[in-house]
Amino acid sequence: MTWRAVMALIGGLAGTGLWAIYRMAGDMVLPDRPMLALIAFTCAFFTGLLAMAGPLSLGRAALRAAGVAAVASALLVAMSLRFDLSSDMHGSFGVVAFLVLVLVPLPFCIAGGGRDYVQLFHHSWGIVVRFIAAALFTGIFWAVVFLSDSLLSIVGVQWIGQLIDHPGAWMVLTGVAFGLAIAVADELSDYVTPFLILRLMRLLIPVVLVVVAVFIIALPLRGVSGLFGGFSAAGTLLGICAAIATLVTVAVDRDDAHAVQLPLTVWSARALAAILPVPAALALWAIAVRVGDYGWTPSRVASVVAGGVGLVYGLVYLVAVPRRGWMNAIRRGNVWLAGGLVLLAAVWQTPLLDAQHIAAQDQADRIRAGRVEAPENVPFDQWGHAGKAARAELGELIPASPVLRPLEEILAVRPADQTVARDRLLAALPDHLRENLTESCNTRLPDGRPGCVMVIGPFLPDIPGDQALVLSTTGTIGLVQGPEGVERRDVVPDVWVSEREIADVLDGDLVFAPVRQNRLMLGGRGLTVAE
Repeated sequence: MTWRAVMALIGGLAGTGLWAIYRMAGDMVLPDRPMLALIAFTCAFFTGLLAMAGPLSLGRAALRAAGVAAVASALLVAMSLRFDLSSDMHGSFGVVAFLVLVLVPLPFCIAGGGRDYVQLFHHSWGIVVRFIAAALFTGIFWAVVFLSDSLLSIVGVQWIGQLIDHPGAWMVLTGVAFGLAIAVADELSDYVTPFLILRLMRLLIPVVLVVVAVFIIALPLRGVSGLFGGFSAAGTLLGICAAIATLVTVAVDRDDAHAVQLPLTVWSARALAAILPVPAALALWAIAVRVGDYGWTPSRVASVVAGGVGLVYGLVYLVAVPRRGWMNAIRRGNVWLAGGLVLLAAVWQTPLLDAQHIAAQDQADRIRAGRVEAPENVPFDQWGHAGKAARAELGELIPASPVLRPLEEILAVRPADQTVARDRLLAALPDHLRENLTESCNTRLPDGRPGCVMVIGPFLPDIPGDQALVLSTTGTIGLVQGPEGVERRDVVPDVWVSEREIADVLDGDLVFAPVRQNRLMLGGRGLTVAE
């Protein structure tokens, strides 16, 4: 019971910490980089602690989790320095590299950094199973909470609903439930094992072999043009590579005694290991053609890196297949490949492999050579400092992009005489929301008008103050003037507004329709008959 209480407390602290960070981020308590470091370290530390506590003592697990979290968060922050703000990192695959740096070292940390494959395999899949079991229990926990709230509401007891409605309560309770489930899974480690999952996955090995074999046989008969029609083909091939590597690893298991024994499955796994280089090479070929036609982008650099990883895995497996002890060769290879994957993830976040710089310089060279039809459409501004520097060097070779105009100048309001209400709402907007709206409004409709409009109206008649819907090409939000400032509200139903509909509103085509329903008020709730 003590261990369960400790793990539940750790989970609760994780939830509390994440909620506190969320509040701090909203209030902008810390500058950008320190806030990113705090978020990254907190997520990495509690993930590692929950994964390693049990197999290791709490103190050793905490120390090793802190070490992993410190390295991973430091590299993520270092990568963010390529950009003006850490929020500009979307599309940089920095989070993917961060997750690799956090998750892959965990079984090595539990095993003491050794290369004992039996221990590494056991702890790797043990972490997966414990987390799956904990996630399942957490889902059941919340189902019970909501059902309990509904049951007690019948007799007028509302305290569960009031508790979970409190901001942050769900994060804390989720952490408590998750940590408690991890503790129970550790206690029952003899029963909560990867055995069932591994056995089920082995059933897929012959199926995947047949699918891949049919693909390889049909490819020369049907032609390879489908590989180059878009980026999705390369992504599919890379996904197949990951699936094959996982299934082969499952087949060889921790040692020969636990590996697959059924001859059909053994030979299917061996064949999959042998043909793994084929989809990896095809993926690289498809990406290479795309790069030759359109040049480098950060996503294409990342895809080439992923394809290279798949090809290396494939070559290691291919070399192992002819050997008598081919399973042992694959096991040894997996240890070195995991270490290489961690190293690659670290390099990705350093200047040694700067995808934004590679993309910016390549696109700049293509523009100078006249190989880009619309240079103004190259998203240099999304590629951090390297992209902005490349754009500045190109100068007049790129047509000037529109300057982002202030929101008050471009956000039209309907009805048109509601400019005062619009200005009141805009003046009270949080900075981050104002920036998002400015970016949306600086996009254009086909007729050249700004792609946004604010509609003022009494959408919530029972609430005093200005209220509005802001329609834009990137989404729709509600704004309500409350006692503590402007609040953002979701729009019901959550629908995507088309450019044509925005144009109609700008043209003055407004129809306000009242809700055609009466509500029976019971304890602050409104009940009505659905249409």
